[in-house]
Amino acid sequence: AMNLTQALKGLMQSRTMNALKPAEVQHAAGLARGVAAAAPQLAPIAEKLAAAANAADPNAALTFDALLCMFVDAEQHEERQRVELALKALLEKQRAGEATAEDLRRAAALARQAAEKDPALAGLAGQLTAAAEGGASFGSGDLVNLLKEAEAPGGAGGEAARGSRLSNALKALQRKKERGELNLEDIRRTAALARERASEDPHLADVAAKLTAMEHAGDVAPDALTALTANVEDLENARALVDALSALLEKKRAGTLSDGDLRAAEDLAREAARKDPSLQHIANALLDALRGRAGSLSAGALEALLDDARAHVPEAAAPRPSRMADVLRKLLGKQAAGDLSADDIRKAAALAREAAAEDPALRGLAD
Repeated sequence: AMNLTQALKGLMQSRTMNALKPAEVQHAAGLARGVAAAAPQLAPIAEKLAAAANAADPNAALTFDALLCMFVDAEQHEERQRVELALKALLEKQRAGEATAEDLRRAAALARQAAEKDPALAGLAGQLTAAAEGGASFGSGDLVNLLKEAEAPGGAGGEAARGSRLSNALKALQRKKERGELNLEDIRRTAALARERASEDPHLADVAAKLTAMEHAGDVAPDALTALTANVEDLENARALVDALSALLEKKRAGTLSDGDLRAAEDLAREAARKDPSLQHIANALLDALRGRAGSLSAGALEALLDDARAHVPEAAAPRPSRMADVLRKLLGKQAAGDLSADDIRKAAALAREAAAEDPALRGLAD
């Protein structure tokens, strides 16, 4: 993995000078294939590099943004491997009764460092840090659970996972901004990731454009960052639900739909409905099907649910003033469900201030 990140770094340097050579791209593709044999989520890197090496002009086939995203994926995998090895060593010591508080502190420090590069590891790093600082009982079972989390593919690979990686990156920017640790490289990486995602999903064009403007400015406005993160999260939730329902419908038509498939989709729908209460009826319908109340869920009923979910995919490129009604509807839904938090109101206020910057008539609402 370390060889791959170094090779990708070299490709990025060549690409900035428009000097990519097929041989160096082919070499990197070979390294990527080797890493992907043990980490299948990195297979797309090998495929893209192999295709570019065989292209008439590798410089036209590979954008700098695409290479930067590959580098981030490879680097995050490398960090996960480090954390995984540290946790395995700690687990061995724990089982032998030789683990010390210092061992736990070292593993926590390594995990925090890794989480700076892979924000999906922030939860794991937080748990290790809490255990190291609080002197709490931390047994082998806890370590096994953390090891499973470290071994998961995390943010790399997969359509939904790539979307999730963008919101994770935006949240990491927010945390760094709050701590006064934000640097231009953080903004550049997130902007490149957003541009790559926008090339696949036009809904993210506005997000990519705004992050690119922040990259050029060398800083981020806190309200704008909060608004962008909220927009991306909304899009991710809706997209993931659409993908899950599409998969259910495919399996239903093929006659291979199982209770396990329904349960996984219902979990996802429930989580989406928690963030957007107007999706609650989809979660309810899947739960009814699981309980057998609706008998066998028909393909027609699934199609109707899929249409509803598609209708909720937010138009991220829409002007913010026109999105404020949706924001307020969500707040009302959460309040009616007794689920409204101070954080929900803070996010809505940031979105309203951003909207008011474009439409002064909304200043009263923002205040």
